[in-house]
Amino acid sequence: EKLSLSENETWMRNYDSDLQKATDEGDQFTARLETEDGKLEEIRKSLEGKTEVFQKQIEAKQQELEPWAEKINAAQAAIDVAQSEHDLLKSTLSAADDALAAARARIIELRAMHKQKETELQSVQETQRRHAKKLLDAKRQLEVAVKEEEELKVSFNAARQKADEARASLQSAQTRGKLHESIMQQSQRGRINGICGRLGDLGVIDSKYDVAITTACGALESIVVDTVEAGQACIEHLKRAELGRATFICLDKLKPRDPTPLQAPESVPRLFDLVKPADPKYAVAFHQVLGDTLVANDLAQANRIAFGSAKGARRYRVVTLEGQLIDASGTMSGGGARPSSGGMNSKFAADPDASPDKVRDLERGLDQIQLRLREAEARRKRLEREFAELEGAGPRFEVELSKLGMDLESVAKDVVDAERHADDVKKQHKEPSTEDLHRIDTLSSTIATHTKSLLSLRQSSSQIESAITALQNRILEVGGVKLRTQAAIVDGIREQIDAVQARITRMQVERSTRVKAGERLVKAIKKKEEEVAEIEAELKALREGVEENARAVVDVKARVRDAKKILETKEAEIQKLKEEHDAKNDLVNEMRESEVAVKNDLEKAQASLNDFKRQLNFYSQAIAKLALQTSGFEEEELAPLQTYTAEELAEMDIDSVESEIAALEETLKKETPNLTVLAEYKAKLDIYRLRADDLAEIVQRRDEVRRQHDDLLKERLDRFMEGFVAISQKLKEMYQMITMGGNAELELVDSLDPFSEGIVFSVMPPKKSWKNISNLSGGEK
Repeated sequence: EKLSLSENETWMRNYDSDLQKATDEGDQFTARLETEDGKLEEIRKSLEGKTEVFQKQIEAKQQELEPWAEKINAAQAAIDVAQSEHDLLKSTLSAADDALAAARARIIELRAMHKQKETELQSVQETQRRHAKKLLDAKRQLEVAVKEEEELKVSFNAARQKADEARASLQSAQTRGKLHESIMQQSQRGRINGICGRLGDLGVIDSKYDVAITTACGALESIVVDTVEAGQACIEHLKRAELGRATFICLDKLKPRDPTPLQAPESVPRLFDLVKPADPKYAVAFHQVLGDTLVANDLAQANRIAFGSAKGARRYRVVTLEGQLIDASGTMSGGGARPSSGGMNSKFAADPDASPDKVRDLERGLDQIQLRLREAEARRKRLEREFAELEGAGPRFEVELSKLGMDLESVAKDVVDAERHADDVKKQHKEPSTEDLHRIDTLSSTIATHTKSLLSLRQSSSQIESAITALQNRILEVGGVKLRTQAAIVDGIREQIDAVQARITRMQVERSTRVKAGERLVKAIKKKEEEVAEIEAELKALREGVEENARAVVDVKARVRDAKKILETKEAEIQKLKEEHDAKNDLVNEMRESEVAVKNDLEKAQASLNDFKRQLNFYSQAIAKLALQTSGFEEEELAPLQTYTAEELAEMDIDSVESEIAALEETLKKETPNLTVLAEYKAKLDIYRLRADDLAEIVQRRDEVRRQHDDLLKERLDRFMEGFVAISQKLKEMYQMITMGGNAELELVDSLDPFSEGIVFSVMPPKKSWKNISNLSGGEK
């Protein structure tokens, strides 16, 4: 109401100036109208003869219209005055309703915002719960993946070791020769029962004593069987297959060994005690072939132990670590650049019956485990990245929840303030007075009545106005364009003057309305001021508390601002730390991946190194065992096996060498040599050499006789040819003389051997051709 009064007073202060402006504007239009109307009058005077009749008719109609125009203007003025007062009262009454509606709309808006913030908070909390669940699931999956990877690594290492051992066992079995392989195949196929295997494979010894036991125990290549019958069956098989000879140790015929430990000189170990048999039953076989053979560190110690220092001391069979052997009889053997080794392994083969198919199956299983291990590694890396991403997103939810909580508290406080403000507005809001409502109804009825009267007056005067308009149009038609233009100018100015007059009238009407409204507002404000004084008296006690709360609010707001600044700073620091954490996390993940890759490469390299070491040891032993088998029939001494340098080996083509080895092994498998023929061959060779000597003597005698025979043949040929040439010449001369000009010729059928085919007598009688003498007539013959 004070605002309405202030607005009313402002309007009243501006009324005089606005009215003066409108009056001045009307005076300007009036002066201009007089000028333009004079011009129009001059045009009309020039047309008096033509338009006088129409002009008089127009004047008559205008006089007839004047009463109606006055009534219309009065009715319009009454409508404008009533409408202005009506609108002012309505706006005054609706101001309080608008304020209350605005306060309630603000409450609805803030409550909707509060609900939206609660929804966002619940959504973020739900997202955080899902994130925590995902993080927990990712952690569990990562733990499972790490455990699975470790288990696969253990399985892979075990499978690789098993495959390597099977491969080594297969290679060892292949190096034993066709004889051992054939016998073991008989055992595997169940054709011969009781075959235990090669003695050297039935026990292990430290690699330190490999050379010693290989040198001291030549029976390591013997085949151990359970019974004599099994040994006899093996011998029969060797005979049928013509595989050669082999030594068999029958366990059932061996005497039990003496379990009393041996007290050896200088506490040197007994070779038998260093052997770990695969089964206790094989100990008697090792004791049978080794006896009480001792192991010395060097030859000097071996000499001391073998012969003893005291007279009558027991003699021992002693072997050194380098392979020098002193027998109990005193004979000594050993030496050489390459001592024998590889007769016994340092650990048991994982599968002594390994076959190529079984090795391939193990390698296939190893490849499958390796593939699963790679998949597990990839899955573990992927889960580590996902876990790191989820773990890095956790602080963001905390910050967002804190921010939403503060926003929610702020909106809730705004809702409380808005509700308090709406209550205040509602308390101040008064229902409109009966007088105001009655006045609004009266004004509405007045406006309706005057509007109806105005419409009736306009309908009644419309015919006169139409007639005047028609007459004016006829005058304009007579006056032409000039009159029309000037009349339009005059009409336009009159319309502007009417508009100014209407505005002045509305201003005057509104002034009277505002004066009345101002009086009512002054009364209402006075009444409200009295009510306000009472309320202020009631609120006086509350103001101190409000001021105190205000000071507290200011302090809280200041702390909130400081907290927001700190929050913004911390958020920036958190964002920066998060970026650094993400970068470091990415770097850690990369380093972990690199570490895992390096570990895998290291494990693979270590496995390859161990494999290569085993292969190097195996092939070194195999190479050391290689020797040319002499038959005793060589005419020249065989050259030793060539040892290649690393440079020479690097220049070799591995594929071609392996192909050549495979071809030779295939050829060797196809050929089954009968070694027993060597003795027969040697006996036959001796007979051959004796008979070759006899043959050489006989051939020498034959060659001497042949030489004499050839000389006699040559002498016979020479003498014959000498006589043949003389006879042939004499014959030719005699025939020419007898025939008076004919010719004759003695020819050899075979000039190289005249005595094989004889001679031919050809003649040519005078004036005839050459003919054989058998073709001549009787007189000619």
